[in-house]
Amino acid sequence: VLTALLLTLSLASAGTMAGAKTKNGFTYKITKNQVKIVSCSKNQKRIVIPNKIAGKKVTSLGANVWKKSSKVQTIVLPKYLKTIEKKQADYGWGNIAKKKNVFSTPFTGCSKLKNIKVAKGNKYFCSAKGVLYTKNKKTLLIYPAGRTQKSYTIQGKTTQIGEAAFEYAKYLQKISYGKKLFYISDGAFFASGLRSVELAKNISNVGLYAFAYSTKLQKVTLGDKVEQINTPFIGCTNLKQFKADKKEIGYYAVNDVLYYKDKEKTYMKCYPAAKQEDSYEFPAGVNGGGLCFTNCRYLKKVVYAKDSIMGQDFYECHNLTVVLPDVVVNPATGSESDSYDGKWEPFKNCTNFILQGKKNPFMQACAVSKGFTYSIV
Repeated sequence: VLTALLLTLSLASAGTMAGAKTKNGFTYKITKNQVKIVSCSKNQKRIVIPNKIAGKKVTSLGANVWKKSSKVQTIVLPKYLKTIEKKQADYGWGNIAKKKNVFSTPFTGCSKLKNIKVAKGNKYFCSAKGVLYTKNKKTLLIYPAGRTQKSYTIQGKTTQIGEAAFEYAKYLQKISYGKKLFYISDGAFFASGLRSVELAKNISNVGLYAFAYSTKLQKVTLGDKVEQINTPFIGCTNLKQFKADKKEIGYYAVNDVLYYKDKEKTYMKCYPAAKQEDSYEFPAGVNGGGLCFTNCRYLKKVVYAKDSIMGQDFYECHNLTVVLPDVVVNPATGSESDSYDGKWEPFKNCTNFILQGKKNPFMQACAVSKGFTYSIV
């Protein structure tokens, strides 16, 4: 977790412009004799944030300072800066369905930003050739989205990649890192240009939507130490392949499909969206892993095993026939007889499905609510 002094996460509804003042294009607030920049109207190639405003030290940079800046290429951070906010949006469906990251940074709107520099004497941040790190380089905070290089090597000391650090880095195709990196935060590579990802042996955790909407991503390789990946591949419409060795507990891949096995159950975690096969059949004893089918444009049929447990498994899939497991219940009550209230969403943003299964009032009602066909077999 990033040090609180260096990075403040704020809820989407938090923050207000009440009491703010503007000087030389910077809108700011003063609290306890310290200045927080809340927005900047400057839209020029180089922006230098002053060390002081109104005689007070600039110590904080709010999220979304530059909501949309079409010209800025270099930003120089001030000497006394110690807090950079990243705004946390709702982790529910709304934000991700709009193809927006769950985090935004002060620089999210700077599509041409190439360099973030830090004034001499800053105790909290440093710049490594234009990329922003914490002073000790243990956390990579921001990789400017407008950098045009195709590859980047993370500093050897770095242990984690911060939230939204590489978001919208559309030119970046390859990332390399040292043996100390173990944590990739939520939304870290959102809508990046990565072609392949290797989660090497030292990587243990991959955050929510970490690679979401990286539409050029084709291959993901998982190392032995990956313990947790939280739905990172939504919107990766060209993803074709997972590679991971089979093990007693943990992630593994079979026929390019990603699975996870814990001490009690096995789950299918992700079917590659661009895998060019028209059908998939769950192996016996394997359950839906939640959002395991997203944007699958080639699939025409999915067959659950009779003993599978179905989850909220489909997102933005279309024209599919789904053969249901023998038992599908309302997770809230454990009943097949409930009316469908929409709280459980196994087919989010899906159209033109045919569901096949045993007589099941709950799933039949679900089909009706979605405009699907339900065939009793």
